[in-house]
Amino acid sequence: MTRFDYDVRHPRAIFRLWVLRSMAGSALLAGSAFAVVHAQDPAGHASAGIEEVVVTASKRGEQNVQDVSMSIAAFDEASLRARGADNFLDYARAVPGLSVQDQGPGDKKYVIRGVQSVGAATTGLYFDEIVMTANNRQDGGGRQPDLKLFDIERVEVLRGPQGTLYGASSMSGTIRIVANKPDASEFAGRVEGTVSQTRFGNENYRLNAMVNVPVVADKFAVRGVYYLRDESGFIDNVRLGLKGINDEETSGGRLAARLWATDRLTLTATGLYQKTESNGRYGYEPSTGELEVGFYTKTPWTDEFHAVNLTAEQQLDSGTLLFTSSWFDRDINFNNDGTTILAGILGRAPENARSLLAQPQSRSIWSNELRYSSNWQGPFNLVGGVFFQKEKSNFNSRVDSADANGVAEANPIVYLWRSIDTEIENRSLFGELSYDLTSKLTATVGARWFQFDVDEQSSLMIACCSGNTPGPGPAAPTASSDKDVNYKLNLSYEVNDDLLFYAQAAQGFRSGGNNEPGISVVPGCQNASSFSSDGLWNYEIGAKMALLDNRAVVNLTPYYIDWSDMQVRAFNPLCNNARIANAGEARIQGVEAEVVLRPVAALQFNLTFNYSDAELTENQPLATGTGNGTEGRKGDDIPGVPRTSSSAGVQYSFPVRNASLEGVLRGDYSYVGSSKTAFRPLTDPTYRVQPSYALTNLRFSLVGASWETSLFMNNVFDERAEVTHLVFSQTRPDIIITNRPREVGISFSKSF
Repeated sequence: MTRFDYDVRHPRAIFRLWVLRSMAGSALLAGSAFAVVHAQDPAGHASAGIEEVVVTASKRGEQNVQDVSMSIAAFDEASLRARGADNFLDYARAVPGLSVQDQGPGDKKYVIRGVQSVGAATTGLYFDEIVMTANNRQDGGGRQPDLKLFDIERVEVLRGPQGTLYGASSMSGTIRIVANKPDASEFAGRVEGTVSQTRFGNENYRLNAMVNVPVVADKFAVRGVYYLRDESGFIDNVRLGLKGINDEETSGGRLAARLWATDRLTLTATGLYQKTESNGRYGYEPSTGELEVGFYTKTPWTDEFHAVNLTAEQQLDSGTLLFTSSWFDRDINFNNDGTTILAGILGRAPENARSLLAQPQSRSIWSNELRYSSNWQGPFNLVGGVFFQKEKSNFNSRVDSADANGVAEANPIVYLWRSIDTEIENRSLFGELSYDLTSKLTATVGARWFQFDVDEQSSLMIACCSGNTPGPGPAAPTASSDKDVNYKLNLSYEVNDDLLFYAQAAQGFRSGGNNEPGISVVPGCQNASSFSSDGLWNYEIGAKMALLDNRAVVNLTPYYIDWSDMQVRAFNPLCNNARIANAGEARIQGVEAEVVLRPVAALQFNLTFNYSDAELTENQPLATGTGNGTEGRKGDDIPGVPRTSSSAGVQYSFPVRNASLEGVLRGDYSYVGSSKTAFRPLTDPTYRVQPSYALTNLRFSLVGASWETSLFMNNVFDERAEVTHLVFSQTRPDIIITNRPREVGISFSKSF
């Protein structure tokens, strides 16, 4: 059986036939509906006002996003479905100040306001109350889970440090994915199927299913979700003769149960699982050809994670007491072609040095939080609590010999190997106190005390090169501790229900540590140097305005960030490898703008813009006593930060078949400006300029009382964007991570 042949008795083949038949029927229905389209506002639109979006970002209960005195972008379920949002990138490009360094599914680095560097994550990721962001620097801020977005209540993007409420992993901001909860009032379900075609690839299939069951009316309910993604690849390995090596298969689901134990006590339990498998990443070698690589080995990888959470919420006369405990476990196995690197080390032809660089990782995070939020009637209100987290991780790197077919040999030669075991404990006390100075003016002060205790044990083996002794080296235990306090001050002035001004100063922090043993061919070079914690102050002012009888919403936020001791990649010429070091000072200044216009009930425009100027304000200290000329200098742009980005969306609704159906036309455009891969253009061999790019998506939906069908085209102009440009060394070809080529498809959903 080839990879394009399927046994019709296989469950997946049955699913594909069902999807194709459903799509065909939906297409015929949509075609008949086109003939009776009327270009006017549909009956039943009572108001043209922009719909309210509710968030819980401040941990003080539900609030209208326009009433929260911080910079938040929020997407509710209707907005996500209108965009056809399936994953992070589907909404990220519509958030000003948010960018992504993408290396494929399961390998994404979320960047808010240009605060990006090596080391641990600078942006926190939460699924409900589940902490998914690791503090371990091996996470690199770049391997965030790529959750599929089905049956999601909303997505919240909190820009600026969230250190007081969300801790050190939210140095630049926090992303919160909030799922729909079990509903004990009624039975409900939803099924969705999608089939599409990718240019230079093949067919893609998606299946989503949800069922909500009230087991005991108004007392106990369960909600289950299942999803499947089968995405074709579009990058070819010309050396091994393999087509579509970046094909992807993802399956997962959730199960949640909620018990209303009393009128005031609610218990919620949630389980989450997702597994992604692929034969390669979304990257090609420009020196080999467009959408082509010349790898000597196959590079499969897997990303598997699961999580469980228990939350108890007790309503009190004076407020809400909440306890949450979660366990998140993730296993990743990344494989890269290491042939050219090893060939250079051994002085051999690549065909005689075929090797696979395998990087299996495992990580578990146990998080617990007890917090109280008040609803006092006086001028004072507060939210505060205690937090404890324990994280364990194992990170391995090994270079194994590979055979002529590009896979690791049965008994491979292990050329290089290292192992790092890390355990981190995080204890925190946090709180925010608000005081109404007047009926319109409110002051909020916040603080978070925290302590990080890090224990690490690492070992290294080098067996390939003259002067090195084969076999594992001795375990090298290290321990470090960091403790500090993050602060926040916020002033908000509510002129009226439609106009809010605020000013905020907030602090972010990230702990330091020790560099792991570097894989170096220099005898006795262990690269066991330490690096310090880094931190920043973020200053911003904001205006949130509802205009023209709520037909227009305008949000504007200028910001300034003072970043000290930023953790950066530094090259160590004595060991011939890279490590984490501290640069001097950096500053980031910019402005975020969001505009929503709804001149009539049937028509809505969404516009965003971000400008970010990020540069070093002090020279980066030398990586070694002599340096190698690649260190950043005052005035250098921070790598990976586009100076400008923008997006535009338009959605128009109209009646079909005497208003028994509704048609929805939507277009989305996003622009990302150019950025750089390194500090120094003249002396750093890894310096490249990533050009700007723009993407356009179109979608038409036909909506009935309990069903919906959509025709869509993503990447209409088939843009080949440089989403991320990876430069490894002068001996290894560059790799460009790109977006999917043009994709055309149809989807159908049914609610019951």
